[in-house]
Amino acid sequence: MENTAVVAGECIEQWGAIFKWKFEGVNPQALWDVVSDFVAPHKWARSIVQTCELADGEANVAGCVRRVTFHPALPDDPPQVAYEKLLDIDHLNHCFSYSLLPGHSLQALISVQQHRGKFRLLSESPSSSCEKDSKMNATESFILEWSFFSSCVPDGYSEVEFIETLFSFYQTIMADFRAILSLAEESISFLCMSSPFTAQNEQ
Repeated sequence: MENTAVVAGECIEQWGAIFKWKFEGVNPQALWDVVSDFVAPHKWARSIVQTCELADGEANVAGCVRRVTFHPALPDDPPQVAYEKLLDIDHLNHCFSYSLLPGHSLQALISVQQHRGKFRLLSESPSSSCEKDSKMNATESFILEWSFFSSCVPDGYSEVEFIETLFSFYQTIMADFRAILSLAEESISFLCMSSPFTAQNEQ
């Protein structure tokens, strides 16, 4: 899943993964209304995020930075903190992207210089780009696609181990979505995981 990409003017080796879930029995706008509040993940990822506050910029506007404090894995562990920058957000097409900034205390990503994520909602027959995925107004079934891109595999992990760790993280958030949106267990189902670079090459 590695690929060469240009980030901040530098050519670096990247790798990543795309995770997809199918949602049924809920309108995509209902989920978007929750997750598009970039500075409030503690409201929609309650099992993962302890608190969140605006650290810089205007809330929910591209360029703003949030300070996220995560629940400790064990009671005696110190909380881990991340600073994340909103790179872009598109309310019409239900997508946003963000990057992890230096100064965080996420142990799993200490060795990683570049890490960014992308969250988007798609129709069940998505087009090849975020800008073309805008015709979902009345549907009660859609795809959530959550991807990450990183400059390297974090120290202490194999590629598979890190992807499994991140998948578990995302699955916990899916459970939070079920609770927030009052959805049945079967309303959200995992579809697949793939390489973002394979997808790019096919476009």
